[in-house]
Amino acid sequence: MRVLIVTDAFPPRCGGSGWSTFQLTKALARAGHDVRVIQPTPGRSGIGARRYEGVDVVEFGYVLHDLPYVRSVLRDEVLARRLAAHLVRELRERPADVVHAQHAISASPAIAAGREVGVPVVVTVRDYWPSCYFTTATIDGAHCPRCGFRGMLRCMQQKSPRGYWAGIPLMPYMRRNIRRKQERLRQAAAVIAVSRQIANVVVRPIVGDASTHVIPNSIAADDVRRAAAEPPTSVLPERFLLFAGKLNALKGAEFALDVLSRIRHSIPLVMVGEGAQRVAIERRAREERLDIHFLPWAENREVWRIMRRAALVLVPSLWAEPLSRTVTEAMAVGAAVAATDRGGIHDQIEHHKSGLVLPADAGAFAEAIDALLDDPSARERYVTAARERVEAVFDDRAVLPQVEELYRSVAVGVRPS
Repeated sequence: MRVLIVTDAFPPRCGGSGWSTFQLTKALARAGHDVRVIQPTPGRSGIGARRYEGVDVVEFGYVLHDLPYVRSVLRDEVLARRLAAHLVRELRERPADVVHAQHAISASPAIAAGREVGVPVVVTVRDYWPSCYFTTATIDGAHCPRCGFRGMLRCMQQKSPRGYWAGIPLMPYMRRNIRRKQERLRQAAAVIAVSRQIANVVVRPIVGDASTHVIPNSIAADDVRRAAAEPPTSVLPERFLLFAGKLNALKGAEFALDVLSRIRHSIPLVMVGEGAQRVAIERRAREERLDIHFLPWAENREVWRIMRRAALVLVPSLWAEPLSRTVTEAMAVGAAVAATDRGGIHDQIEHHKSGLVLPADAGAFAEAIDALLDDPSARERYVTAARERVEAVFDDRAVLPQVEELYRSVAVGVRPS
């Protein structure tokens, strides 16, 4: 099939959404599909091209401003119109059987273009953007079910305690923004939710059961394991716990320090990543004399190599994780994982079978980690079960046929004009 991927993010420097899109693109190409990628790219002018690991990516440049609400208008209004027009031209010049939009910025313009040209559009929803203006659906560490006035106000207070009031006049626009995204999402031929969490609390209430399909982000397990077997370039302790990800409150970066301070075993914590809490965490580590080794942002394969050598990978998220790519990758490389009981984690880890799923309580977390460090045989059981689960549920060989079947079902009888 001819597949046009429209994506907000793509490697090498990106988060889980970009890596998941890259993995899907590679899997489709390996299966013989004709795949091309268009990425709206902030901070560049015009249209450019680049190549990453055999994938050609067209970069559609747009202007983006640091001011929060101006940023939204430039992205959701100006870019959406320009990108939709570009996609219409692209689809008329190079017809596709399916357009697959990968995230919040790409979805609305891709759907608009597909409807104009007559090409079915599939959208993957990887977080809470269709129901939350701020995309996280989290207030005070708890899940927020809808983006109403009070929820928005509290979100703004948390993001900017001093200047949140400046955004109050813009709240009608913010709520219209969400409604428009939902209206557009209903026009997609199908919507993929990456976990039951996203399906149940985001996608299904908007588009209904018939259009909702739960298909997880995939991973090339064999490739990941081969890459992880190579020695890391980072200097690591002989035995360590690992936190890999953004150093911010939602990912539980500081909560990881709460856990470390309560662990009975003398074992260092390696933290790989950057984020808003980096300076505060480093300061706290010095003040409390916590044994933490800080590493900067690292390329994906280097993170896999570090994971493989960790005694335990901590995923102490304090928000409702849609589907943690860190968890899937750690399970694939052969690391034991301890994660907070939030969001889609249960789609990945079976508690006390393929890992640990724990309450967001530092004492309980530390106690469970100590018990696991005391029982190497339990760790090995978790590692074995985790690898088996990845093979059965998250590997390309399990996921790609589901995507291909969905493409075929939406493309039946629909061709570009």
